[in-house]
Amino acid sequence: MCISLLYDNTSLLLELLVPRGKVLDVRRTVTSSASIIPSEVGDTILFHNTQGRNSLRLIHQVLAHLDANFTSAPEYLVLHEDQPTNDFASLLDTLNSPESYIHSRPNVYTGVISKSFYERLVPSASIDIFVSYISTHWLSKVPTPLPGSLVFINDPDCKANASPEVVDAWRKGAHGDLVTFLRHRATELVDNGSLCLTLVSDDEKKLSLEYIGVVTRSLEDMVASGLLSSGSLARMAMSFYLRTTEEFLAAAADVPELEVHEYQHVPLNCRFDTVSGAVNFLSSMMKPCLESSMTEEEKADPRVRDGFIECMTNQFGKVVGDRTTPFYQDFTISYFYAHLSRRPRQTHP
Repeated sequence: MCISLLYDNTSLLLELLVPRGKVLDVRRTVTSSASIIPSEVGDTILFHNTQGRNSLRLIHQVLAHLDANFTSAPEYLVLHEDQPTNDFASLLDTLNSPESYIHSRPNVYTGVISKSFYERLVPSASIDIFVSYISTHWLSKVPTPLPGSLVFINDPDCKANASPEVVDAWRKGAHGDLVTFLRHRATELVDNGSLCLTLVSDDEKKLSLEYIGVVTRSLEDMVASGLLSSGSLARMAMSFYLRTTEEFLAAAADVPELEVHEYQHVPLNCRFDTVSGAVNFLSSMMKPCLESSMTEEEKADPRVRDGFIECMTNQFGKVVGDRTTPFYQDFTISYFYAHLSRRPRQTHP
């Protein structure tokens, strides 16, 4: 069996999600796939990550659920995959750390892949279970520039500023990326192999998108205070797209090799004890993308970095909407979970 797991490299987010098991139901996916695989085969597991620290708990869970479905433990190959620009030295250090799975499991082998998940990663029909963890809301590129201070295409407060042509370009770009991702995984999965994925999503409830407006107002505050140029703000476009259920299913329908078994939006209620915790949580995900639109002078100026944190702290400390407490103490992010499988390939006599 070959299992492939991809996910975003935000440590805090994974710390929130993995213990709760609210977003990724490894047990159901592993059980449904393992039940059709003979116990003597070897298992390959592929994870998408940077430092690897974030995946250890999830890997242990996957292996434990697999072991429960085999009379004797098979050999596993765990492959870690991420962008070529990420920190693979830290990943290798983590894999050799005392917390790693490789020391306690002599039947588990490991390796790394340095590629984008919008490309082919492994040979055809070589993956039994593929898990994409909080990744595919990120697009391969910005489909088209966003107007004015619109930084997030899903921003409910500013989306009206975008023309129908801009909105359509983003919708088509997001659709094309997800179809590409699903087609590659369909090629790589064995017959009846499972694909389990989660992504940040749009559950079509305004509450789940309020954090976008808070970040946008923080950037506008930076311009007002002279820390960020209006030109830099105008160039900013967060390269992710929050899909609705309808948009996900439309992409899946374009890949008939995959069968959709279950899906749901899962709201994650984020409650932080301190405003700095909430700011660090979101800025760790968004800051690199935002900085790419800044001038070289702004990137090198520590006042800009400090100002971003200060403006975020100010906005997250405010009471938003109908709340009675500061925003950082209770806000919601929606995630989408789906489980698909590879339809059997047709054989010819």
